[in-house]
Amino acid sequence: MDTTPTPPQVEIAHEAVLIAGLAGMVAAEIGDITASTPLKRIGVLLADGTESLLGRCIYRNRHTSLVGAGILHTDLPRLPGTSIFAGVVGPQFGHMVTQSLGRLWMAELDPEARLVFLSANLGFVALPGYFVDLLRSLRIRNPVELINAPVICDRLLLGPDQCNLQLRPCMTPFFHDWCAGRRPTVPSGEPLDLYVSRSGLSLDHGQYLQETLLEAALEANGFTIFRPEKVPIPVQIDTYLRARRLIFADGSAAHLWSRFARPQAQSAILLRRPLGRHFAAWFRSTDCPQPEYLDFGMADIFRRGEGGGRSVGLLDMQGLWRALRLKGFHADQQDIGPPRGAVAAWLSGLIAHKGRLPVPPFPLDPRSDALMALRTRINVRDHSPQVPQGHAVL
Repeated sequence: MDTTPTPPQVEIAHEAVLIAGLAGMVAAEIGDITASTPLKRIGVLLADGTESLLGRCIYRNRHTSLVGAGILHTDLPRLPGTSIFAGVVGPQFGHMVTQSLGRLWMAELDPEARLVFLSANLGFVALPGYFVDLLRSLRIRNPVELINAPVICDRLLLGPDQCNLQLRPCMTPFFHDWCAGRRPTVPSGEPLDLYVSRSGLSLDHGQYLQETLLEAALEANGFTIFRPEKVPIPVQIDTYLRARRLIFADGSAAHLWSRFARPQAQSAILLRRPLGRHFAAWFRSTDCPQPEYLDFGMADIFRRGEGGGRSVGLLDMQGLWRALRLKGFHADQQDIGPPRGAVAAWLSGLIAHKGRLPVPPFPLDPRSDALMALRTRINVRDHSPQVPQGHAVL
């Protein structure tokens, strides 16, 4: 009995208009828009003037739609031949990986057709090379184009999104099978124990304090410290395929790994911020080895108006190190970092604190000092132990 999932139905639209950029906005909105403003009224307008429901997308917690749009589509440029509506893409890599690939299965229907993506933000005007590299790593060879203003398509293929962080499950069975046929083979060479670092990112990026302390301890126990932003996408993928044990801080790198994971790999994700439901649902939906979530967060340090993605976590480093030992990632009996009680005592004095954060009574490395210097607010979590000391919260 054939259990292969049935491919989704595809619609073909002639003379459809891709609505992108400012075209869908009403006049009252245009005066307030900036380069980073998320565009919501984008999509596909059919030749009869109605909106294509297959042209609607989910991207970064918003549903795109042309309802209420002030649409301008006279004297438009034209895309000749066949195009494939590939959805929406923006500048954030994690969302590229989890929310911009779910229509790529249509590429094999016409390998010569161009893939057209709508820009998620007005200021996102060119596809970065690493995104195109990702498509090529999935064996997509079609030409790729980012659309920032309305354009007419001679012939447009439209199909449903099969993979999105906000769907439940995030991937359909059909998309699982499609991805499985495009997974590269495991490269030759010795298996790696890998710590995927965030400490090479700019200070504006979300991180956690004392990461360099953890890196030094892991390196002393045989781990390779890997900074994925320093190498091209194909090298990242090869490195993840070779890794038998991986430790991540939660973030975009773990999303990319999930698409190209070694089948028997052991992984742990250190939660620098509380576990998000979309983040957890993503890994439940993939066929990668399920990671263990290690939640030893005690506080979040941030700036006014800043979201959780850019906050800096303060972790119980001793508890985290013991949990990694209990989970088999290392056998080192030495503790690292300050005692949990010392961290908790300092935090207790900050619950009603205002103004510049005081220097903690335990030593911090220079990078942690620099991360704290940029941030003035702190959210103290419930730092009573949630589980027996040294055990992971799963």
